[in-house]
Amino acid sequence: MLRSFEIMIRKICFIKNICILFITMIFIAQIRAQARTTNDMPIVLVTNLESDQLVGIELSNDFWQRTVEDILRVYPKHEFYKGLLKGKYELKEDHLVFPTTGTIITVYTEQRIFPSKSSLSKAQLKVGDDYRLGEAKSKVISNQKGELIVRVE
Repeated sequence: MLRSFEIMIRKICFIKNICILFITMIFIAQIRAQARTTNDMPIVLVTNLESDQLVGIELSNDFWQRTVEDILRVYPKHEFYKGLLKGKYELKEDHLVFPTTGTIITVYTEQRIFPSKSSLSKAQLKVGDDYRLGEAKSKVISNQKGELIVRVE
């Protein structure tokens, strides 16, 4: 009787270890799946109207899957620009894109979505200036008419 109980306990421990291993593998696969690299990924850049600071980057496809009302509800007093992302990035649960070091982001400052009174193209950014991309630091590498290019550092 004691021997069969010991065998049953070992089987339960074995099954428990297999479950833990399986869950860990799924978790690792999800983390790896979120780190991505792209040559030219269309994005939408979200800027605060008052500060002209970038507060978020979203993949263009994810952005347009929502209604205009939903977008404006999530981002009140914000402005949206078309752009391109070249390099590595991480995609978070809330559809926000976080570029990694060395990623190049091109902002088309004259291609606003839902135009408003303010405009990022008025910003007097020069080559070498620091520019915040949400939580990431970046430097301006080009600011020509209608196109602002920054590199994440």
